[in-house]
Amino acid sequence: IASQIACERFTLRLSGARPGEWRVNGAALRRVPDPLSLEPGCWAQEEQDIVIAFELAVGEAIITRAA
Repeated sequence: IASQIACERFTLRLSGARPGEWRVNGAALRRVPDPLSLEPGCWAQEEQDIVIAFELAVGEAIITRAA
């Protein structure tokens, strides 16, 4: 993701993504039970989607998943 603005509580829905060890710029995200529990640095599964929340900085954010 490339961004020209910063966002403290950026949320991203990844349609059809699978659970795993999610990371943003190499930093591991913590799994929470549902999207309503999200805060920056966390992820949750909602049906067939993964919802990720993190602090988006200006520049590029690299999102990865380890099996």
